[in-house]
Amino acid sequence: AGLGLFCLATAVGGISWLGARGLYLWGALALLAFFGVCRQEKARQKEILLAICCLLGLLNGQRMVDPAGRLVVTEKQPAALMGTVVPGSWQNSETDVRFTLELDNGPTGLVRVFWRGGRAADERRLVGGRVSVQGSLQPPRYFHNPGMLDWGWIRSRQKEAGTMSVSASPKLLPGGQPPVWRQWLWDRRQVFRAKLASAMPPSDAALLENMLFGGYNGLDPEMVRDFTRTGLVHILSVSGSHVALVAAAGGWICRQAG
Repeated sequence: AGLGLFCLATAVGGISWLGARGLYLWGALALLAFFGVCRQEKARQKEILLAICCLLGLLNGQRMVDPAGRLVVTEKQPAALMGTVVPGSWQNSETDVRFTLELDNGPTGLVRVFWRGGRAADERRLVGGRVSVQGSLQPPRYFHNPGMLDWGWIRSRQKEAGTMSVSASPKLLPGGQPPVWRQWLWDRRQVFRAKLASAMPPSDAALLENMLFGGYNGLDPEMVRDFTRTGLVHILSVSGSHVALVAAAGGWICRQAG
């Protein structure tokens, strides 16, 4: 019953007029969860569970509503964009640097930027900062397997507008410098990277570094292909960072336990 109610509410939640009420839905969900913990009567718990399924469905449907004022790219074109470099999106490779730009001047949306000639050291200067970029803007590309999900439609609802290729360095806008604490984190990562390089062979150090921080910098192309063939390439993007967080928490607990 809960699954059916969730699916029905998802369809209803896709109606655009519910968008202004998202905040109220989150508040109601929090209240219902609170009462569900406090009340022990089985009948009441069932009612609350169904209500939570309904609200979760409404919120899930809202995620699929076409964002108002988003950028829509239908063909390749030159463009100049301004926005913030999204933290956590920066990736280094042998030939270019890649990051996501969240637009904040005019139409909204997310643009994946490929900067040929960019360096890993530019991450400290740009991530979290507000920049302007110029280059060739084109629509995003997705795999279209018959019978599979329409990822183009889904990503457009998540404000993904397209990709941009640039060759000139992004320019920091006045007052758009990244916060100091983010630069401090980048410096700490450089210290960790140096310790890896001094403790193990370059190929092993590069593998562990990219597992922890994401990217393919310094990895042998054949190794990347092996990760892709076995379905483990996600370890080089986000999952490796999750492993690092769990390992750090486990290490702290072990030290506290002696």
